[in-house]
Amino acid sequence: MSELKRNRSLPVSEHLIIRPRIDTLLEEGMKYPVCAITAGAGFGKTQAAASFLERSDYRTVWMELTGLDNLPVCFWDNFAYICSLHREGLGEKMKELGFPESLFKIYKFLQFLTEELYQDNRHVVFVFDDFWRVDNESIHSFFRTLVDAKLENVSFLFISRDLDSCMFGHRIFFLTADDLRFTEEETERYFEADINSRPE
Repeated sequence: MSELKRNRSLPVSEHLIIRPRIDTLLEEGMKYPVCAITAGAGFGKTQAAASFLERSDYRTVWMELTGLDNLPVCFWDNFAYICSLHREGLGEKMKELGFPESLFKIYKFLQFLTEELYQDNRHVVFVFDDFWRVDNESIHSFFRTLVDAKLENVSFLFISRDLDSCMFGHRIFFLTADDLRFTEEETERYFEADINSRPE
């Protein structure tokens, strides 16, 4: 593929209400090394992020994590597959490399990644959804290294029920349950949109 595809396979619902207030917060979050959306189940974390990114100019690499991703080999296979949806060559190189448990392999992965990302100057957002499901220290270490690399024109968005503010050692922009709660105006617009979407 000649170009990293934009916003592929985002989990966007057909019946979304656009929330400019949340979009403004997420836009600000993209200026930080790490943006985190943290709240319990049912707060609309995933849909808030997906709606924002779907309508943005960012290129998005979205990975939904599961309990199986606590196995480094499983995590890496899944991550390589997600990356291959955007850049086939990158996914193939990642599979050949294997999970980067050594400094040399991490260096090689970052080399592969930057070669693909820096073919142009478009901003790329890596999203890791349901991050709370993964507690494997090797994988957490990989994420810290990825953030520490300070890649140009790259943002990392973690969607989780909670996230240790000290995990990455960087400034983290947090959106919390308080931010995600609907205002009175947003609630009214939500019900208006729901009524208008019903068949007559």
